[in-house]
Amino acid sequence: MTQINIRIDESADEILTLLAALRKVSKTVIAREFMLEGLSQNLFPLLLDLYREGKINLKKIMTLSQLPPHEVLQKIADAGIEPPISGAVDDYTRDIREDLTKAFKEGKIKIKQPPPARRSEKPLSPDELAGE
Repeated sequence: MTQINIRIDESADEILTLLAALRKVSKTVIAREFMLEGLSQNLFPLLLDLYREGKINLKKIMTLSQLPPHEVLQKIADAGIEPPISGAVDDYTRDIREDLTKAFKEGKIKIKQPPPARRSEKPLSPDELAGE
C-alpha cells in the first residue's frame, strides 16, 4: 500500500471531521472512500473508451474500477459499446454455430437435458457436468 499526503482547506477538514464523527471512523477512512469514489467516477469513462478501442479487456476494467462483473457489463451495455471482437473471431463462431445447427437438424448430435436446479453451493462433479 502507498501513502499519499495532501493538504486540504479548513472547510474540507470540517466536513471530514463531521462525517468521521458520525460514522465513528477516522478522517483518513472517510477521505480514502471519497477519493476512491471520485477516481472510480472519473476513471470509468476513460476505461470504457479504452475498451471500445480494444486497448484493455474486461478483467482490467474490473480490476481498476473495483466494480463487480455485472456492474461493469451493465455500464458497457448502457454505453452501447459492442465488444471489440475481430471479424475473424466473429466469422469463426458463426461457422461453428452453423455447423452445430446443421448437425443437430441432421440428428448427428443430441442435446442433453440440463440437470435439475441445485440448492447446493458445492461444485458439480465431472459426472454431473456430463449429465450422467
